[in-house]
Amino acid sequence: MCGEAPTSKLETTNSVQWQKISSMNNSNMNVLAQSRANTAILYAASGSKLFLLKTPKDNTVNWESLTSNLPTSNEITALETSPFDENIVYMAQQTRVYKSTDKGLTWENISNNLSSIQN
Repeated sequence: MCGEAPTSKLETTNSVQWQKISSMNNSNMNVLAQSRANTAILYAASGSKLFLLKTPKDNTVNWESLTSNLPTSNEITALETSPFDENIVYMAQQTRVYKSTDKGLTWENISNNLSSIQN
């Protein structure tokens, strides 16, 4: 399943110029995370929507929507990736933290394993 996510492409010239190559309706991207274990993997969140890009250097940007896999419809406030395993990504939604071991296809609530979480 492909979806649209907001992004821009940097063109390398003597000056920095950005070219819009996709959009997400009228929403703005609020979180972006690049896998530290595999820099070819990007995650983008816009409100309660989550997207995955596995080929950011291609001329054609095809974001895969992971929104239907999310545990809740709350806004995504943070994303973090594992420095060692490209499959592991963490996500914060309001007062809960989730872990995925399959690039966002399934999520486990790990909030109970953490100390007090503040809003």
